[in-house]
Amino acid sequence: MRLIAILGLTAGALAPAVATAVEYAYVVPSAVTCREEGYQSSAVVEHLKRGMMVTVVEKVDEWANIERGEQTCWVERRDLSPRCPFASSSPPARSSSVAATTPVR
Repeated sequence: MRLIAILGLTAGALAPAVATAVEYAYVVPSAVTCREEGYQSSAVVEHLKRGMMVTVVEKVDEWANIERGEQTCWVERRDLSPRCPFASSSPPARSSSVAATTPVR
């Protein structure tokens, strides 16, 4: 601690940087309006389609500020999911019939 005081540093200056987790989400409805601000009467910035992946920057009440490339806009949080809406929760069904094999002569 004495060396820190001599150098004029604080203990916080020596603490390692804390990485913030990036949160990704997917658009669930077939179409979602992305707005300039987090309220219904705000100007429309972009229309998003089902399955688009976005980066969630901030959450405020029922709204999420998302990043799309260099642009940010607001969508209702209920329209986002951490799971892709096209992902299957179970493996694809297999056919129960087995093709008969006949040797060719």
